[in-house]
Amino acid sequence: MEAAQRLIRSGYATPSHGRKGHIRAIWLKREDGSSPVANQMPPGTRYSFIERLENGRCWSLRPLGRGNELQPIFLQVLTDCLVGSK
Repeated sequence: MEAAQRLIRSGYATPSHGRKGHIRAIWLKREDGSSPVANQMPPGTRYSFIERLENGRCWSLRPLGRGNELQPIFLQVLTDCLVGSK
């Protein structure tokens, strides 16, 4: 705890406090002095999106794989689940 306090006082680290004010973690600052914690998650592949239809909106899922490449695998898993539940 003393080492953490020393790093915070000297400006090498940024503290993260819990609900009651206790230090939960310390984050070492980046070399340029900026915040070590990102404000946003890095963007990734979105697998669901809102599709606009004539009479409203609905969620659609992005197709996985190229064409029907994953369809046989999906059908096999689905068949195995149905057979196993009987």
